[in-house]
Amino acid sequence: MKILISSCLLGEDVRYDGNNSSVAFNPNISFSLKELFMDILCDNEIYSFCPEVAGGLGVPRIPAEIVKNDKPFIVQNEEGKDVTINFLLGAKKALDVCLEENIKVALLKANSPSCGNINIYDGTFTSNLIEGQGLTARLLKEKGIEVFNETDCMLAKLKIIAENYEKETCGRCVFGFEGVTQINMILSDILNKKGKVGDLDKLKQLSLQMTSHTLCDVDNVLAT
Repeated sequence: MKILISSCLLGEDVRYDGNNSSVAFNPNISFSLKELFMDILCDNEIYSFCPEVAGGLGVPRIPAEIVKNDKPFIVQNEEGKDVTINFLLGAKKALDVCLEENIKVALLKANSPSCGNINIYDGTFTSNLIEGQGLTARLLKEKGIEVFNETDCMLAKLKIIAENYEKETCGRCVFGFEGVTQINMILSDILNKKGKVGDLDKLKQLSLQMTSHTLCDVDNVLAT
């Protein structure tokens, strides 16, 4: 599967302060989540992307926050300069990459004015979080791309995706219909703490079988 990932999460020094938000070396992230993140990197085709750098902002740069989070959006840096156009350009370029490469999933940096998918800072530069989405995360979601962050339960997100595909599968072939059903059952067991050793391997085997044998495009998308 192809996944768009915020460059800072991969250890690239593109944050506003010239540092990164590496998942692998973050002491506040559990080892199990780090292990899952590394599995994602090893088992998928990764596209590193920083919307703010792509939008023309340098490294380091003055921190910016969303002041108005509905159209017309307003993003200002801490000195009061309007940098909205840079954030909009970065969001559009991220979407372009996803459309060109047929990327359906994005793993983005939590709380970022570009990448936050659940919360963002409130525009007062006082570290106060509010419910909202960064401009890139918002645009990708509007275009049907699944967005999650480094603190989300990735398996729970995958379960939501699988449930949606189960409703849409055509049911013309055993591998497609049964494959989606089995994926949902395994994910439910894991999330309900009933998972067994080897469940993740079973998910990989199912995805390979579905990719090779399904007739339905919907099932193929889920499998990959």
